[in-house]
Amino acid sequence: YVLAEILVGSVYTAGNSQITARTSPRLIDLIIALASGAAGAFATGREDVSDALPGVAIAVSLVPPLSVVGICLSAGAFREALGALVLFLTNLLAIVIAGLVVFAVMGYGGAALDLRGRKAKRWATLVIILATLMILAPLGVTSHRVTTEQILQQRTKAELEEWLDGTGYEVYRIYVDGRSVDAIVAGEGDLPPFDDLLSGMSERAGDVTINLKVV
Repeated sequence: YVLAEILVGSVYTAGNSQITARTSPRLIDLIIALASGAAGAFATGREDVSDALPGVAIAVSLVPPLSVVGICLSAGAFREALGALVLFLTNLLAIVIAGLVVFAVMGYGGAALDLRGRKAKRWATLVIILATLMILAPLGVTSHRVTTEQILQQRTKAELEEWLDGTGYEVYRIYVDGRSVDAIVAGEGDLPPFDDLLSGMSERAGDVTINLKVV
């Protein structure tokens, strides 16, 4: 946050792919983090594997989303910051779970019981289950929203291309936020009637607000 305030200035978060990729966590992100955690735990438990591997695996999962939290807070994009924070917590939890499983398979479970006992194991299991349930809820909601927006983006692109067919214009960019679409078309010449686009979008995608910029 401090570095963004000092070095970056204003940030257009919606147009930065490195930011938007980390502000809408999905269930697939949980799977990726589980793989990173498993690789890190395996490397930690083996003397013949480089010590750098677990650090790299965990850093790739944790540092980028946490950095995005700070950048988005600096830009005043609080919803995006919350999404990146959910991704960070998801990755953190996945690394812990994957590490537990891998260490258990590698035979460290007995040593853990000798050190802490079964009561500590039960508490740890309960905490992990509760944390997992808390993370899965927003991940499920976000996954549904992202899927819906991707479908709307595809339908908008198809409708725009059909609307612009035979003109000197092409679709340059489409950005979807909920049921609102920001589209940019670029070219030259006359455009078809805008009402044709609205009626086509209504038939193809339902009730949608579309903001069209012509370059």
